[in-house]
Amino acid sequence: MNFKEKLLNYFHLNEDDYLAFIKDVKNLKIEDYHNFKGIIEAKKIILETIKDNKKIMVYGDYDCDGIMATSILINCFKKLGIDVGYYIPSRVIDGYGITLDRAKQIKEKGYSLLITVDNGVKQFEALNYLFENKVKVILTDHHTYDNIPPCEVFLHPYNKIIPEDNCGAYVAFMLATCLLDNIDYYLLSLAALATISDMMPMNNLNNRNLVKIALDYLKKDIHHPFYFLTNKKIDEEVLAFEIAPKINSYGRMIENTAINRIIKLFTDSIDKYKIVDEIEMLNKERKNILNEAFEKTTIFEDKSIIAINENLKDGLIGLLAARLLNIYQKPVVVFNLHDGILKGSARSLENCPLTLFFSQNDDILLKSGGHVLAGGLSIDYKNFDLFKTRFNEFVANHKYKLIEKRFIEITKDEINFENYLFLNSLSPFGFNFEEPLFSLKINKYELTYFKEHVKANLNQYSSLIGFNLKNKIIDEEIFFLGKIKIDSYKENALIFLVNEIKA
Repeated sequence: MNFKEKLLNYFHLNEDDYLAFIKDVKNLKIEDYHNFKGIIEAKKIILETIKDNKKIMVYGDYDCDGIMATSILINCFKKLGIDVGYYIPSRVIDGYGITLDRAKQIKEKGYSLLITVDNGVKQFEALNYLFENKVKVILTDHHTYDNIPPCEVFLHPYNKIIPEDNCGAYVAFMLATCLLDNIDYYLLSLAALATISDMMPMNNLNNRNLVKIALDYLKKDIHHPFYFLTNKKIDEEVLAFEIAPKINSYGRMIENTAINRIIKLFTDSIDKYKIVDEIEMLNKERKNILNEAFEKTTIFEDKSIIAINENLKDGLIGLLAARLLNIYQKPVVVFNLHDGILKGSARSLENCPLTLFFSQNDDILLKSGGHVLAGGLSIDYKNFDLFKTRFNEFVANHKYKLIEKRFIEITKDEINFENYLFLNSLSPFGFNFEEPLFSLKINKYELTYFKEHVKANLNQYSSLIGFNLKNKIIDEEIFFLGKIKIDSYKENALIFLVNEIKA
């Protein structure tokens, strides 16, 4: 099996799939917004509200998806010549979604139309209040739902002509495209970042095309706000592992309504350096706090992992849960404690759906919501032991799949520019379409040892490099797992960048 066949087999792609995936960006199309049921009615309501000089409010969320979705609509309305109100809730003061108190404020301040982005499907109390008080609601969201609160229009990727997984900013971008009757590529780029940040499946052609077009656009827009958050060439990895975490850090670390300042970075022409400096500072602080959190976290290991860190910020418990999931390979819930209430963030594995657990145990849950594999919840501290029992029983009854480490076996000669270009033609990589790991067999006597790393020449095009591996190299023949990259020091060379040694 040659390199191309190995890759197509790895991704389960036939020739037709492959040709669709590698289309030139100039030939890619954005999904027709008419696929969203109700979007024309939403446009009609919005334009009538504008015509009548009535006030519009956009209500977002504190993660990267919610921030991008809010920014998309604020920019869209500016292009229509309209200033609208907006609000990003505080994790601590408001929690997720629109609260009854905020709904009352919206009514008191004279807003006639509320547009929710990246939230809404669980906010029955607040949206019932607005319905009863004649405030119209266009609900745009992408989270799992059973029933929906009262609203004039419901825009959701599960409510499309062909349902699929898209993020909240994707829905907002589709609404903006409908309102403008035109594709705005800056708004598209914001939706693409959210698509990556919210781990939307990258084997979905609509998500994929969006990201691919955005990456091409970002090559040309060198003054884009994303470039204030990195000094690197922007690709899907930089978006996923550098830019999105910095934006998320802002929402995780700021616990009051000052979080709304971040919207200006993506909507105003003001001096951006002050807000960027704040983002960078908070991101560093977030990393330090999280690294220290392990020592102060109480872990209860059973069928699942349930942990309590009493003082960890609300915005960081999800990151700790994700880290514990990777370490223990079990469903995880991490709680902090405030005034007798345990607020938690959960992470799970395939075949162990959190949404099902939430629905079956709402008698002890004060709040819950999210996705199948990631969600949030809160319980009364007095119910902690009962929660542990139920969650462990649930996990025991749902045989989850461990995260499988997949790789492709290759030889030294297969690391060449022809194969690298073929691999790169399949990008962008992302959730459900991860950049592949390769397994490469090397004799330990081929390795040269340095202070921080090991190195081996593979062929005239490439070399292997691995860090922090010296004490792990024991056997005579070693199988290294890694990725094929352009050598950052020599553009006409490739490196096999080692992730780990195969057990």
